[in-house]
Amino acid sequence: MRTERVISIYLALVALVTVAQSVMFPVYGYGPDGTPTEAGIAVWHVLNWFMALGLAAMLSTTYREKRRLDAETPSDVRPWIGASAKFYLTVLVTVAFAPNWVAAIFEQGEVGLVWYAINTSLPILFALEAIRLRRATSG
Repeated sequence: MRTERVISIYLALVALVTVAQSVMFPVYGYGPDGTPTEAGIAVWHVLNWFMALGLAAMLSTTYREKRRLDAETPSDVRPWIGASAKFYLTVLVTVAFAPNWVAAIFEQGEVGLVWYAINTSLPILFALEAIRLRRATSG
């Protein structure tokens, strides 16, 4: 199995699990007093490792695609704009993710609003890249 196909499957799975966790966390992740439970937070801590690995893979694959399209002189610039946007959005999400993740690990002032932005945008980026990689390996 090609590396791109493995990465596409991984990104798709992490996207699905992140969406499922985001939807289900309000159902099971809070105690009777309205504060997050340790079990609910533990799921996020484990999922963050998978998200970090996915972001590293995304940085690599989107950068390679951007470089490949930078080297071409296309008649249609839409693929180049899409690849550049996906790469820079991945960089943006990574820059938001990294310090918040470290703060979460050491329980030092993570920002909840940043997590909402990450948990909303990351699955979309992962799914789009998974689809692109899947198409690239199918054809």
